[in-house]
Amino acid sequence: MPRNHLNARLEELDIDLDGPARQRLEAYLSLLMRWNRAYNLTAARDTGTLIDRHLLDSLVVRHHLPPGALADVGSGAGFPGLALALVEPERPVTLIDSNGKKTRFLRQCATELGLSHVQVRQARMESFDQRTFAVVTARAVAPLVRLIEGTRCLLAPGGALLALKGERNEEELAELPGEVAAELEVHELPAIAGQGRARLVIRRAPVQP
Repeated sequence: MPRNHLNARLEELDIDLDGPARQRLEAYLSLLMRWNRAYNLTAARDTGTLIDRHLLDSLVVRHHLPPGALADVGSGAGFPGLALALVEPERPVTLIDSNGKKTRFLRQCATELGLSHVQVRQARMESFDQRTFAVVTARAVAPLVRLIEGTRCLLAPGGALLALKGERNEEELAELPGEVAAELEVHELPAIAGQGRARLVIRRAPVQP
């Protein structure tokens, strides 16, 4: 049963969620499985794979999030931005993706799951120029050098970019200028279901006087 699988994994990772948050996650997974059969939003073909390979690594970054409005770039099927909105429904979240069928799915999720603080934008991250978000998240979107440059137009002064990366990200780190690499925080995330450890790379925007 997906509920048992989800609850067991949350317990393994010491992720404490209340009943309504768990129900929203279950409803989201069910909706994603239905849409996936028609629109191929993700390569995962069963709920257990969705939980283990996509949902949980979205949730384990939660305790690294600063407070405030969040923008998720390259949201795809909703990881990590929509998953985080489901467990923090009062946080303003903007989901950004250039793919029309994925943004239609995200809008449907926001409507059906009652996420009144979620906005969905069909756009590329570089097209924004508002610098109002306290945090920007990204999962498997672009190399770090492009991601850091492309999200400058989104981050408020002192805001944080949180990039979820696979365990083999040394080449991306090596491509960065030395002064940029020196500013980064790199955190190893818990191993999930026997998979390799992902990493969370955090870069904080300068605080303007």
